Order: sequence, then structure tokens, then C-alpha cells
Amino acid sequence: GTVMAARGTALPRGRGNAVLPEDSLVDTPVAEARRRKPHRRKAQHWRPQERGRQPKSPQQPPPTTLAPAIEPHQPPPVPLQPPLTQHAPLFLPDSPTSTALASSISAGTEGTVLIQPLVPLCLPPNGHLVGTGSSMPPRVTSAGAGSDKGAGRRLLLQACWDLHSPAGCSRPTCKWKHCALDTWQSAWLRLQRFCFGGQLGSFENLGALAGAVRIVYSDEVRLASDTPPAMSASLGAAFGALVPLGYPFQAAGTLSAMRGVAPETGNGGSRIGRASLLASLRVLAAAALPAGAEVVPVGSFAWGIDTDGSDLDVVITRSGGGDAGPEALDCLLSTLDKLQKQGSAPPGLEAAEPAIYGRSGGVPILSINTSQVDGDALSADACVTGQLGSVRDAVLFRHMFFRMPQLRMILQLLKRWLRARAVPTSSEGSYPQVFWMRLAARTFQQLSESGEVPGGQRSATPAPVSAPSSAQAFDLLRDFCSRWSQAKPAWGELLNLIGEEPCVPVKRLNTGVHGATALLCMFELRNLATLPCSDTVTPVPPHQHLCPAKAGFWAAFLVPTPGADKGVANGPQSELVVAWVSECIGPRENVRRCNCTACSKLRGQPVASGSKLPPVHEYLSRRDADWVFLGHTLPEGHSNGKGVPRHFALAPPHFVSLLDRDPVVSKMVVAQLRMFLAEPQVAKSLPPAYPFNRYNRRVLLRFASKAVHPRK
Repeated sequence: GTVMAARGTALPRGRGNAVLPEDSLVDTPVAEARRRKPHRRKAQHWRPQERGRQPKSPQQPPPTTLAPAIEPHQPPPVPLQPPLTQHAPLFLPDSPTSTALASSISAGTEGTVLIQPLVPLCLPPNGHLVGTGSSMPPRVTSAGAGSDKGAGRRLLLQACWDLHSPAGCSRPTCKWKHCALDTWQSAWLRLQRFCFGGQLGSFENLGALAGAVRIVYSDEVRLASDTPPAMSASLGAAFGALVPLGYPFQAAGTLSAMRGVAPETGNGGSRIGRASLLASLRVLAAAALPAGAEVVPVGSFAWGIDTDGSDLDVVITRSGGGDAGPEALDCLLSTLDKLQKQGSAPPGLEAAEPAIYGRSGGVPILSINTSQVDGDALSADACVTGQLGSVRDAVLFRHMFFRMPQLRMILQLLKRWLRARAVPTSSEGSYPQVFWMRLAARTFQQLSESGEVPGGQRSATPAPVSAPSSAQAFDLLRDFCSRWSQAKPAWGELLNLIGEEPCVPVKRLNTGVHGATALLCMFELRNLATLPCSDTVTPVPPHQHLCPAKAGFWAAFLVPTPGADKGVANGPQSELVVAWVSECIGPRENVRRCNCTACSKLRGQPVASGSKLPPVHEYLSRRDADWVFLGHTLPEGHSNGKGVPRHFALAPPHFVSLLDRDPVVSKMVVAQLRMFLAEPQVAKSLPPAYPFNRYNRRVLLRFASKAVHPRK
């Protein structure tokens, strides 16, 4: 590089220096650019043989033969636009950076250009946001106006989110402004951090979230001046749509945002039945928890996309929004049993069957199976922990539905397809509903022009467009199924919506699902992708993909190959086997009872004498590792009487699907599964098959007792 000196001063010849005519500094554009650009002195390189002559101190001044260099000031980087990782959902106003840069460049004497250092912003202790060398902070009124219009918006764009959270900012050198904010500004930033940043720790509980919503949306003048109108309106409508469902989000701004929005008709009688069940659960919670409790819906019912057969998911909190604790589920269970015996149970819960799952691991859930007046199945899942994540999903998807109305129809159609093909749910050991909804919404946003801004910039508030027709939604969904039937999204792959910051809870949505379950889900997506041009889906029997809890069935299992057990990298790592299960061993408390329409009608029949529960279908979760299936395959070459059957000790994580008959009759289905597994992309994206010989202590003790006391 060239060492710059005062104009007209000759530079000595030598390495790194060049003698240029005086006019060339201003005549050529390249020279002019070099003159304006500050240059660093080139580092001196020492040869190994000269290592001993190196200066002992790196601070040693350079040789005196060189001209004194002008130390250019390196200002701290000022972001022209907040990146997606900090302010993804916010707006893109006129950046003040260009003005600041223009004011920092002034003409010097003798034609030189002096670049003044940018004034860094700092925060005095217990003071306002001021610039270095300035004595007066910028004046911003409650409406965001004042001597500097737009100062409120710019401050919200550049302020640090984490600083105004309960945990504070832990960055050693934060590039965002650490400044004092008023109550309204702090509440708005925390809402952005919670809804679009995925930082659930921004609020301690539902009550704290409701308090921030009331603070922000009670000042409509401040909303109009300091926030982007489209985004704040759709977010306020999302909060307002949850108020009729029992959420404490009442505020002037949330109610005004709902004006002109058509009321939700839902899915006819099914949604009315779920609303009645929600009211009964609130009566039950009031009787079981005298100190006060709140029951708010989450999941598809709260999003407004529930369909026929959808469950009712609720979270239970203490009055004020605090966590109720896992003991609240025991209180609900015992109170319901007592009220049923007294004949005073709430409507719809007189003959309900409650059970608590997830005590040994995971999130405890109180599952209540009941039926509607017409006999259709109806169930509810109640939990008391992790409610803020489900509440955030309801707010976020409601916000996206107001911005993209066509997204609601596509997600509802996807739910109908998955239910018709009996794709396993999270309660059955598969992916949760929010995984499929996020995957479909993200895929649709990437394909939709309204989700992208020209120039590659992402927009958190895409312009609303008209809803597509049923044929268009069908084609979009079929393309979605074709794409994700070839490769399953891996851990960490983006499942966040456009305008939402990727966060750890979203990245973990597809974890914990074993290879057998992932294979079945991808295979069913392939079947949906090959549907004819009609909205009719060939239904699958509701028990086809449920892992049975009773022996005596043929099924397909995905097991690791012998090479995978030995760590051989070459060759297939898993294989599909067909086995007859002759014995099932495991704890009885892990067994679940199906609540499909057929089983629900069985519950309505009179109970036989001596039996406590009707004979409904019982199944196990696909993630349950406490059970063992003893099975064997058909002898190889059974047609000519040769071969030896293979014996396995399997587990529910190995289970793929039931077979209608023995494998000889169902060989077409087995052949399709094996061909699908042989596809390179499918085999590469699948999680590894669940390993053999992995038993817990209870299972080993059960086997030991059977060995000591063999059956006669």
C-alpha cells in the first residue's frame, strides 16, 4: 500500500512507497479514491534467518527513513439496517446513518478531506441517551414527535432487546444501543423479542405478557407514531382474536384492530363442541383449584384452523398467569373422579376417561377422552408447564393469518390430509402439529411473492393478498408433499416463518423422532403427492399406524443392519423387516386408549358386568422404550421349506406400520416401503434406526422374573 503524507511532500523510494506525480493525486479517479481512502501501513515480514534481529517490542517505531504516517480513525461499525438476527419483524424506516456520515465529512484546508470520527453513543449512569460531547439528550414526546420527528422509531430500531428483558444483556461488546427507555418503549421491545425473536424468557408468565400487551395497545397515538402501522395492526388483531377465547389481552388497540374482521365460524358443530368442552374444563379447574386458575386454549383451536377430529389443547395457570405446577393435574384428576361418582360432573365430562401421561419423562399431560352428543370423538389435553411457547405460536400464526389469509386455508387442508392418512401425532410418538404447520407455512412463504421483498430483503409484514381457490391450494399442497417426501428437514433447518428469528425451540421440533416413524411420515407424504386432481383423499383405517399394546399382529419394523451395529460406514444402515409379534412386555401405565370415532361409540355402549373399561383399541407411544416386542420373521425360502426364521427383541421405536394380513398377502405394501427406503435421498435424510439391546432397568427385571418363573 502507499503511505499517505501531506500533499506535495515527496515520498522516498523504497519497498511499499512509490513516487507519483503531484497531479496524479487528483486527476485520475483511482488516485482520487486512494487519496480519500485511509490506508494502513503494510506489516513488515521477517525472514527466518533474520528472526534474531526482530524488535523485541511490537510497539517499536518504524524506521526514520519513512515519512510519518497519518493515523486514520476507525469508527465503530454503524448498521445501516438492523439485520434479521436482531430486529427481524421491525420496519425499515429511513436510516439516519447516511445523514451522520455526510455530516462527518468536511472540507479541510488546501483541498484535503478530513474525515471526522462518528460520535459514539453512550449511556451515562442513571442518565438519558446522549452523544459524546453533547450535553442535551434528544427530546421525544409521548407521541414520538418533538424536535426530531421519527426519533422514537429510530430509537426502537437501534435499542438492545436483551437489555430490557428480565435477564438483561450478557454480550461483552453489544453493538445495539444500551439506553434508557420509558415504560411503553420497553414493553414494545419485549413484545417484539417474545413474538418474533422466540425469546420466551422475556416474560415470566402469561400475566406479565398480558400486562405488556395492555401497556402497548392502550396508547393508540404512540402506536401510530412509533411503530409500523401494518405490523402493529396485524399483531394487535392477533391479540384481539384471542380475547374471546379467554386470554387477558383486553386493550383499546387490540379491540379496535378487530373491527371489521369477520367472526370465526370455525368447523360448525365440531368447534362448538370444543368450545363447550373448554367451558366444562374451566368449571372443573375452578372446583379443583380453589385458589383460582385460568384455562386458555392453544393449538389449532386457538389458531382458528381446527378441523373435524381435532383435539382441544389447553394450558392451566394460576390466577394472574403463574405456573400451576404438575400437582394441579393430580387435583384435576381426583376432582373429576369425585364429581363423576357424585353425578355432578360438568357437562360433557360425565363419562369422560382421564389419564395422565409423561410422568416418567417429558411434559406431564392430562388427557381426557369423551364424546359429543352425536357420538363423535372429542378429547382434550391439558398441561401446566411450557405454556408461553404455545401461547406465542397462537399469537404468531394469528398475526400471519391476518397478513396472509390464504395461509389459513392451506394449513386446514393439510390437517385434513394428515388425519385422513392417519399420520401419527405427537401423542402417538411422532412430530407435533406445530412442526407440520411451520414446515408448510415456511414452504408457502418461500413460494409466495408476498413473502419476499425485491432485492432479497425479507419483510415481516407481507402485503395481504386474496385467498386462493381450492384447486390452487390443492396444487400448492401437493407440491409441498412431493418436496418433503424426498428429504426430511434435518436438525437446525429453518422452520421459522419469514420475519421470525430462528430460535432453539423451533430447531428442536423434529428431534426425538426415530427412523421408523420418519420413514412412515415421508411415505405418506409421497402418497399424498401422487393424488389425482381432486380433493378426496383415500382414508387409512384409524388404527393402521398405531403401535399395538397387545400381541398377535404382523407389522413392518425398521431395524439397524448388522453393519450399522459394527460401525461399518459403507452400505445401508437400516433395513425393513416384517415380523409376527408373539409377546408384548412393558408397564401397564404406559398404555393409551384410542379416541377415534369408532372407539368413542364403543364407550357409549353399556359396560359389561365385571369390566371396568369398554374394549377400545389400546396403543403405545412410538417413543416408548419401556416396552419390548418378541417377534420372528417367516423362514427364508418358506415356499420350499428351507430357511430359518429370524428372531427379534423389538421396541415401539422400531414400529413402522401394521400389515393388513400376513406378509405374503401384503407383499405389495412391503415392496413399496422397501423401494422407498432404497432411494438415496430418503435413506440419507432419515434418522438412524433405533438400536437393538437397549433396555431399561424395569424391562430387565421383568425378563429376569420370567426366567425365574417360566410359564407352564
